[in-house]
Amino acid sequence: MPDLQDESPTQPHPHPHGRLLIVSNRLPITVTRDKHTGQYTFVKSSGGLVSALSGLSSNLPFVWIGWPGITVAQNDEATVTNSLLNSHASIPVFLPPETAHAHYNGFSNGILWPLFHYHPNELSFNKEHWDGYLDANRRFAERVAKEWREGDTVWVHDFHLMDVPRVLRALLPGKNVRIGFFLHTPFPSSEVYRILPVRKALLKGVLDSDVIGFQTYDYARHFMSSCARILGLHCFPDGIEVEGRKVRVGTWPIGIDPTKFVKGLQSESIQAHIARLRARFKGTKIMLGIDRLDYIKALPQKIHAFSHLLHTHPSLQSKVVLIQIAVPSREDVLEYQNLDRVVNGLVGKVNGRYGSVEFVPIHYVHKGVGFEELVALYAVADVCVVSSTRDGMNLVSYEYIASQEGQCGVLVLSEFCGAAQSLNGAIIVNPWNTEELAQAMYDALTMPQKQKETSYAKLNRYVHKYTAERWGSSFVNELRSLPSSYNGTQLTKLTTQVVVDKFLRSRKKKVFFIDYDGTLTINHSLPEFSSPPKAIRTLVKRLTSLPDTFVYIFSGRSRAYLDSWFTDISVGLCAEHGCFYRHPPSKFDDSLLDYLEPEGGAAPLSPYTSPNTLITTIPQTNSFQNIPALGETMLASSPRPLKSLGSLIASPLPYSPLMRHISPLKLAATGGQTTPSPKLGSSLGSTLKPTPRRLQHGWLALVDDQQDNTAWTHEIRPLFQYYTERTPGSFIEEKEVNLTWHYRNSDPEFGMWQAAELHVNLEQILNHVAVSVILGNKTVEVRPSMVDKASAARSVVHDLGVMGVGVDFFCCIGDGKTDEVVFQYLNDAFGGDGSGEEVVTCTVGRKQTEAKWVLEGVKEVEGFLGEFCDVVFEMTGVGVGGVEAGKKSLDALGGVGLGVVDVE
Repeated sequence: MPDLQDESPTQPHPHPHGRLLIVSNRLPITVTRDKHTGQYTFVKSSGGLVSALSGLSSNLPFVWIGWPGITVAQNDEATVTNSLLNSHASIPVFLPPETAHAHYNGFSNGILWPLFHYHPNELSFNKEHWDGYLDANRRFAERVAKEWREGDTVWVHDFHLMDVPRVLRALLPGKNVRIGFFLHTPFPSSEVYRILPVRKALLKGVLDSDVIGFQTYDYARHFMSSCARILGLHCFPDGIEVEGRKVRVGTWPIGIDPTKFVKGLQSESIQAHIARLRARFKGTKIMLGIDRLDYIKALPQKIHAFSHLLHTHPSLQSKVVLIQIAVPSREDVLEYQNLDRVVNGLVGKVNGRYGSVEFVPIHYVHKGVGFEELVALYAVADVCVVSSTRDGMNLVSYEYIASQEGQCGVLVLSEFCGAAQSLNGAIIVNPWNTEELAQAMYDALTMPQKQKETSYAKLNRYVHKYTAERWGSSFVNELRSLPSSYNGTQLTKLTTQVVVDKFLRSRKKKVFFIDYDGTLTINHSLPEFSSPPKAIRTLVKRLTSLPDTFVYIFSGRSRAYLDSWFTDISVGLCAEHGCFYRHPPSKFDDSLLDYLEPEGGAAPLSPYTSPNTLITTIPQTNSFQNIPALGETMLASSPRPLKSLGSLIASPLPYSPLMRHISPLKLAATGGQTTPSPKLGSSLGSTLKPTPRRLQHGWLALVDDQQDNTAWTHEIRPLFQYYTERTPGSFIEEKEVNLTWHYRNSDPEFGMWQAAELHVNLEQILNHVAVSVILGNKTVEVRPSMVDKASAARSVVHDLGVMGVGVDFFCCIGDGKTDEVVFQYLNDAFGGDGSGEEVVTCTVGRKQTEAKWVLEGVKEVEGFLGEFCDVVFEMTGVGVGGVEAGKKSLDALGGVGLGVVDVE
């Protein structure tokens, strides 16, 4: 692939505010080649998108990038490119014939078009077509990347190019590229969209945009629902959270340029057309349909309804005609050929039944019409019928209104068009209901003049106010006003050489803090399925064998499970997000902590026998015998009955006797001393360092007596059970201190809704208790508010100091929000310039984070740690002469920084 950053852009001097790079499947120019002379001609196209964006050029210079629509010989590409750029501000993307066919006919129109318009029976997935779609999107993105300069804004259009944002980000890493995407078609419900075999890939491609626009709220809602259900993403009313950044999702209904039609009506040639049509159909009401011959346009339904109108109202026979313009579309496709035959048959049937030598009820024109004839037809029509079964917007309805000034025609509009949500004043119908559509036609033909004037006035105001130029300007302004969502996620990829260099410069102890779920292993809801695979256990053993190295695994799991998983490895453990921790057994002298308050004897920990460590899974049945009846008290100590879930949310619980039974959570006594963190705010972590309390088997607790700590769990457990019984797939995990509600296996949208409601209820019930309610990754957890992973990290560093040795190397790797407090603690306390410590903070997955580096997933973490061990073992001699030989080898390096280490 060529180095896109080194190629010169086509325009040497950028606009001071940047340009708009419009990317669509087709250029706004029709390119043709004369077979005899070989000369190319370029004619400006007329279309909805062309009209919509033409008004932007006066305020913002733009370049249009797209496919020219024909195959151009390689030796002609430079000539065609120069002609398009110099005369039309357009840049062609040349596609090989096989790629163009697979992309346009195969996948875009053969798969996405029917699926997005709720015709899944029309699609047949072909892997070669999908590959062609990806190849075409890659070529588009490469051309955009070559043209893009700092300050430019990229606007990608429609379903043909859904993967362009993803590829473009990859081609311009680290660049502040603003990318907008607009879908002109409907977006189907998640139940329809999930049929697509490549459903995840398309969503991920679009989500690399900063702003994603749709015609209607329904389409935007369906898109966000698909992202939640298929990708498990968290959605807001106005956007989606993707890897820590927020992608704006909104609705921008497109319009037209009404002045074009108003001015057209004033031309003599169009007036002549109008006069001829009125003379031809004198004394006859005209109903008009302008559609492409496509199954989504519902021409058969329209003709059936017109036939029903004539049948139920015989007085209208010979008094009303339907002029139907059917613009040919995809005539080489079998489904469209069959549709053509069906429509022709229906037209002949109706004309045969209700027509005569003097009168033809349906005038069917199977060809495109020019602008003048189109405006004339709009002007003379008494009624315009748009019967689409699905349509992104349908601008025919807008064009009809713009051409009816002084006439006050009536618009019959399908409820399945995007325009139906905007055009208040049209007669809205269900085209699948033949009788309803026929009745709407009759109502339109017989509507009183006063009502027609009132309805038309509403429609005309809207069409002239919400124009194409306003649509384009509002979207572009929104896009340009937002900082790129990638500004805060330009993290540096963590490489082995960086960590090896810092590790080998260290002259003291080295500490690794590594998160478990989502970092060392993939996330599992059930702890019994979360045990580390053999490869991870081996990797942890290798890390712990490094000289002067302490490895701590941080987790939200219980200490019983962590003990059972790592019992034979000299690794430090941190359980329940910092409530408990343990030093590596063979590396830390526990007698140094004899001054701490001890706890009485305890039975050996076991994840299967410990009474305080259990998983409660409520069976999902239709039985509600355990659910409180309406009006009964749900919480045993609640001061008043829970009449409904909404009542608890709407009416916060006041301080009550319930709160007297829940003593404020006790932290271990600190003797009046606190350990402040100068930069760590209360929203990110605790500012007090509680004194640990010694437990059995080497564990230390950062929370006080368990009986005091968990008094509140007995009060909120019924609430957790209440939501578990009503949320299929959810369950409760009860540990020694923390109580967690999991909904990873529930319906994503319903689970998030239930979690949000549970969160509100818990905060109201526990607002006088020193606990925090945390919305995590598919979890709601209640835990002590003054203890977190940073508390455990501080205690570890303090305890190592008690040993009489310092630490000058820290490496922390984690994927979740609970790891952010550790990142910030290490960066603030040890990461400053000249501090003498080496600090590596690394998040897993790109997001807004306190970390300085990133690894993309669990596999990358495993690969990185394995490679790191290999390099250090080789350079220090560990694994050849043992740990002692390794320490001598490390000392021999003299603390000299190695700079770049070749790890190949």
